Amino acid sequence: MKIKEFIEKVNKVAYAKKDGDCIYICDGETTSYQDYYFLAFLVTSKSMDLDWEWRYLRYTDACELRTILNLVKELQDTPVKERFPEKKYVLSAMRYDGGPIAIKQYVTGFYANSNCTKFNFGSKGYAQEYTDKDLNNLSEWFPKEALEAMKEPVEDN
Repeated sequence: MKIKEFIEKVNKVAYAKKDGDCIYICDGETTSYQDYYFLAFLVTSKSMDLDWEWRYLRYTDACELRTILNLVKELQDTPVKERFPEKKYVLSAMRYDGGPIAIKQYVTGFYANSNCTKFNFGSKGYAQEYTDKDLNNLSEWFPKEALEAMKEPVEDN
């Protein structure tokens, strides 16, 4: 189970918040979740180093608590590498496209054959997303340093 999926499922019965490598679970949404959590744990370790403060478990009934603990167990059984989604990137470059001022454009695809290789550019809405594995494969045709300079992380909205 991925972290995002875990948080979505817990938020149906309680309130879960990821802060750095830690997930905090509270009875309800609060700005001081780090002070009023009833369950907290690290998501970057196999054992997850569970910490609980049952005194803050006030409004969650036994069925909801069982659901939360089952989800925690399912997350704990997921290998650490599989808990995190693979990072995605778009490639961009500043280009002179018919004028004296450079504009930022995004790679919408690329073309490669035995004679040449080239990027196709367009707006951000049409940008192709790449994973680290994809970018590593592209480095067969383009210099790795150039790809590193062009890559931008895709932001989840």
